[in-house]
Amino acid sequence: MAHKAAIAILLFVWCARANAQDQTGRIVFYRESHFRNSDYKPPVFCDGVELTRAVNGSYLEVTAPPGRHVCVVESDRGPATTIDVVPGSIAYLRVDITPTIKRHAFLITTTEAEFKQQKKLTPVATTHLNTVVPAEPPTQTPPTALTDTDSHERTANFGDLAVTTTNVDTGTATSAPDRHEVTVSLTVRNTGKGVVCASFNAKLKATFGFEYLGISSQAPSMQEMLPGESMQGSYFFDVKDGVQPLEMILELRGGTIRCKASGEAPLQDGSIPTEIRLDIHGLPGSSAKGSQPQGTFRPGAAGVGYPSCLFCPDPKYTAKARDAKLEGIVQLKVIIGTDGNATDIEIVKGVGLGLDEQAVNAVRTWRFKPAVGPNGDPVATVVPIEVTFRMLK
Repeated sequence: MAHKAAIAILLFVWCARANAQDQTGRIVFYRESHFRNSDYKPPVFCDGVELTRAVNGSYLEVTAPPGRHVCVVESDRGPATTIDVVPGSIAYLRVDITPTIKRHAFLITTTEAEFKQQKKLTPVATTHLNTVVPAEPPTQTPPTALTDTDSHERTANFGDLAVTTTNVDTGTATSAPDRHEVTVSLTVRNTGKGVVCASFNAKLKATFGFEYLGISSQAPSMQEMLPGESMQGSYFFDVKDGVQPLEMILELRGGTIRCKASGEAPLQDGSIPTEIRLDIHGLPGSSAKGSQPQGTFRPGAAGVGYPSCLFCPDPKYTAKARDAKLEGIVQLKVIIGTDGNATDIEIVKGVGLGLDEQAVNAVRTWRFKPAVGPNGDPVATVVPIEVTFRMLK
């Protein structure tokens, strides 16, 4: 009898362990191996917890309890992908990198077959999730009234640098169907008698207490800004639908607008505020028409995919830039046609000494796999492209 009881207990423990194992599922994150953007390692979050860095050519297997999990990449407030984990099953998510000026990562739901097609993916440490997002979101309080802000000013100053909000545009976000893109345009002007050098970090304060970090790919350039000179630019914010913007917060990097001499250490200026808040209520939309050429599409929106580079050789240095040891990034806006050729190339931000023209000449020779529309046919898209110039060490 004692022998039989022991067997029964062992069987009970084994079955309990088996049942416990069956009550979990798995999520596999992977990033394809590619030579471009191989140094870019965006973080992967699930349920607010950072799991790993999405290294080029790697995958991560996560054990998770059954239920709904919210996963994002690049930022814990970034575009979310919802995964419903089923006991004993595996969900697959691919980390993709967009071909934009500012490298941006996002998640795409894939299949086991697509995952197994990848070759030589390097595994990273397996981890576990212990949280589950409720299937039904909690009842939210009504949005904060649009007049409830800390500032009602359109213009504020960092010393002699005056910053004015001019217009706000909204559009479909490229990341997820439940988000939209808010673009806040502004003008900066040097009202003093000295040269200004400055840069900002931008945040958008919104209802429900949310704050969103801005993408500064089209921020105004304030390097060697002469007295009386003004610049225009904009910041982009990826915002959840149903959330209303209240004000834009600009943080001054380095705490000064004084241009730094060669070899000089950064100097804080206590007389200049480190942060200003600008009201964006009631601002008009952009009056510019035709900013996107007719017959072209924005990738990532309305079922339109992204073009990918097939043949993209590096540009050549000019003799002046090489002698000056100049490095930098030339930012371009380009139309990628249905034939994969780059046309209508515009310089958004240059670096000088002939490198801007070299970037344009190089991109003209690039060949792309065109983006595909919702019906599966190639479409022309307007995309930002960065061309990086670095001296070989």
